[in-house]
Amino acid sequence: MSSKEDFLHLSLQFLHGSGLGPTSSKFRKIVSLGVLLPIALIVDFCVIYDYFHIQNDILEIAELMESTSSFGQLLARKFVLATHVKIIRRMLQRRNQFWNYDAFGENFAFYLRAKIILATRVIKVMWILSTILGTLLCFSFVVDDEKIVPLESWKPDDKYLCFALYIMQSLAIIEILYLVGAVDAFYVLMCVEIEIQLKLVRKKIEFVRVGFKSGRWCLKELIVCTKHHNLLLRVHGDLNQVFSEYFLLQNGLTVLAGSVQLYVLMYMTVTFQDMLKCVLYLSALFFQVGMFFMPASDIEEEAEKLALEIYNVNWELSGDGKIRKQLLFMLMRAQEPLRMMGGGMVYINRSEYVVLFRLAFSISTLLGGMNK
Repeated sequence: MSSKEDFLHLSLQFLHGSGLGPTSSKFRKIVSLGVLLPIALIVDFCVIYDYFHIQNDILEIAELMESTSSFGQLLARKFVLATHVKIIRRMLQRRNQFWNYDAFGENFAFYLRAKIILATRVIKVMWILSTILGTLLCFSFVVDDEKIVPLESWKPDDKYLCFALYIMQSLAIIEILYLVGAVDAFYVLMCVEIEIQLKLVRKKIEFVRVGFKSGRWCLKELIVCTKHHNLLLRVHGDLNQVFSEYFLLQNGLTVLAGSVQLYVLMYMTVTFQDMLKCVLYLSALFFQVGMFFMPASDIEEEAEKLALEIYNVNWELSGDGKIRKQLLFMLMRAQEPLRMMGGGMVYINRSEYVVLFRLAFSISTLLGGMNK
């Protein structure tokens, strides 16, 4: 692909700037791991420590869950980059072998580009909204005198230490915004790229008209499709390996945070401001989690369509046993479900996305019933 069509360019810039990307300088890495990581650990410690000082206030628990989810995912994103940088580098190298969008005409290329451009714009909108929210959090003390730090956590009595904690939380929030561009955008765009490449393989198989073109040509084209499909399976496997642990943490935090927020909405008498805050938080939670589940589900569905396309090749018109064996081999590979999984235990797709929030709703309902 040309540089003009490198739709991953924005995410790669964030990856480079994070200090943990494949092309990050040594200085950036030192800043990320030597300065920002200790700050993130201190902030997380203050949040966890505050759980021991809760006075059975459900609103305070809800705010603490917001802090836990936000700062916990900061560490998770840093973990993803720090421990899997070699796999990310390998994925980017393999991505250089991806087929050009123009391989099957301008109309089809326009459709493919529109798909990834839409994904890019959604990511930009998410990042802009996250930046606005982060800015409002950092300056919330201006309109709320009770706000000492952006997000709920344990606060020291000394005003200078409180100010230091405010600075550390603000830096952590800024880094979260940066890592959203590096990690979340990388995942979404790689998923869309894999889906597009599967569409290209399926399109190429459509042109393999066994019985109407020479057997040698058909076999050659099928072998090309097989090799590219195997490449996509390896890239998909690498992507799943990178995000496997993150999926588990994200699912756990989503259920916990979502159940608390739903409990507040359904069973607590709260002010309009608190209710609006819960609704906005749940909406952001739905959107952020959906950014991981929906693209994975799209790949799964496209892989099923590819298997069906291979099955529809009119192999019976060929007397060449090599073509039949090649199609059988391709079909065996394509029929294996192409799923994202968290820790090898939970599926990442649309069905599980719904189950996740049903579980949060069930927990909140159970808590409400216990308190009656």
